[in-house]
Amino acid sequence: MQLYQTRVSENLRLPHAKRDLFGKTVVNDKNEKIGKVDDLIISPSKAGNTPAASFAIIGVGGFLGMGKRELAVPTEQLKLQNKQLTLPGATKDALKALPPFVYQSR
Repeated sequence: MQLYQTRVSENLRLPHAKRDLFGKTVVNDKNEKIGKVDDLIISPSKAGNTPAASFAIIGVGGFLGMGKRELAVPTEQLKLQNKQLTLPGATKDALKALPPFVYQSR
């Protein structure tokens, strides 16, 4: 996965993000379920003083954990509205085309 810098969405700053994002269902703008937030990648904000969620790791596809893929989605692409996370423009085909997120072992 190619890492790149991204502008952090103001509405997904910590600690708000930690409490409200883990396990949250993600839908597209047609209200179709995409997956759930499994993890967050945290980095300093541009100001350097407030940690912020840069990427949400979203588990998509599969059934009962079998065949599930994890994708890293920049938080600036997610919208938190009415306690619901939306990834506008997401489709099953578009998500299948994305490379999976793989944790690096240390």
